[in-house]
Amino acid sequence: MSRRSSEETSGKNHKVYQNAKKVKRKNYQKKINKQNDERSHLVRIPGPSNHSRRQHFIKVKHRIANSYPDQRQSTLAFERSISEATTFSTVTGRDETETVDSPSTSSSGSKRKTKATKARRHQTESKNRLIQISKSGKDIGTPPSFIINRTQTSTLRQIAKGERPSVNVHLTQEDSQTSQISNTEGEVRFYETHMQKRVKEFVNYCNRTSMETLIAQYERIQTIKPSKAKAFIGMLPVNHHKNRYSDVYCLDSSRVILCRGVGDYIHANYVRHKVLQNDFILTQGPLPNTVNDFWEMVWQERSGLIFMLCKYIEEHKVKCAEYLPTLQTRTIMHAGIRIELRERNRSKNGNIIITQLLLSRGNVNLTVMHYQWISWADKQVPVNDYNTPFYLLKKSRISPTCTVVHCSAGIGRSGTLVAIELCLMQLVAGNELVVSDMVTYIRQKRAQSVQTKEQYLYIFRALLEFAVSNHITCARKINPFAERYRQICHFDET
Repeated sequence: MSRRSSEETSGKNHKVYQNAKKVKRKNYQKKINKQNDERSHLVRIPGPSNHSRRQHFIKVKHRIANSYPDQRQSTLAFERSISEATTFSTVTGRDETETVDSPSTSSSGSKRKTKATKARRHQTESKNRLIQISKSGKDIGTPPSFIINRTQTSTLRQIAKGERPSVNVHLTQEDSQTSQISNTEGEVRFYETHMQKRVKEFVNYCNRTSMETLIAQYERIQTIKPSKAKAFIGMLPVNHHKNRYSDVYCLDSSRVILCRGVGDYIHANYVRHKVLQNDFILTQGPLPNTVNDFWEMVWQERSGLIFMLCKYIEEHKVKCAEYLPTLQTRTIMHAGIRIELRERNRSKNGNIIITQLLLSRGNVNLTVMHYQWISWADKQVPVNDYNTPFYLLKKSRISPTCTVVHCSAGIGRSGTLVAIELCLMQLVAGNELVVSDMVTYIRQKRAQSVQTKEQYLYIFRALLEFAVSNHITCARKINPFAERYRQICHFDET
């Protein structure tokens, strides 16, 4: 009996021990879950289910964490993203938002609670400043800056991941009263805010950097010149007559190759980059004997857009052969392609001649828009004109095919325009902008692009004006740079 009773007693003690162990494990798991909930910074927004919402923000958190190696920077970026998302949830009239609390423990004391309170107050103020939306769900308070709609969300995701964007980003100063709210716009706002941060960093860089430093940057770029070996095809005796200038090289690595049987050479190069929404072809102004090659290239590449940045004759010198039909002829033939003039107009300021052309070969047609900027002098910069570049570049983003850009040599004015677009898209992608690196990159595709120091400085000046016109900064902040730029270029800015 004593042995049996002892066994029963030991069995009861074992059960008590096991139950106590289970309770202890359960309490510990509750504690861990509570800590995870406090640290997750997850909020509820309108969506299919709580699980979907939670998984969505976990993905956002991991993606941002991968973009920011520093843990504190990653946390701040994620909190900004969540703050913007809670704005969209709150204003839709649904009581589905939860308070975003900062992680705190018993050892943190009152200091951390005070910091958490300040952080919540700062988030609330940021949300109020960010956007005001009516009960109908329409944006009525967004300032007229970079307007990005729902169809452009995937583009910003692609740019943020370093991928090539597949849709257009229209950077325009417009009213966004009709923009609708979607579950992913919190991320759009995050990328937009990050882009504006990069623009402000660029503005600060321009203000603290002297003109001498910028000119020294350009002079270093000028010292890097391509060898004739890298432009072997264009230097062949059979192709000499197709080059407008003997000292302007067409690099073999990026040249446009005509797909016809013989004579595949044309003095033209592709400029491609992962942040660009469209490819560019930089080429020289056609010669009388290369007009056929020019139109053959346009037809082959299905280019629906041509930017001509020169006049046919400048300072009594022929800069480009006349390759367009006139109002008298209306129709011309080149390389078996029928080129018909449909319409010709001028822009409001008179600086741009806009021509609509219809190209046809057999039963196939191609509509081409031709923009001729006539106020930009050779080896100089536009005088007090910083809007025309962005007007043209917006057209190139809309175009579904590559854009052909030419001046006389196809390196000075043409290279400067494409450099402005490449720099702007770097800022849109949220990348740090180093203008000298962008110009160097373009020169690796189209040799000797951006011919003068004034053109190099014009890139900075145009981007600063863009920041002002889109309300990212104020005119007062760019005045110091504008004054130094005016002195270098020797003209008055009015």
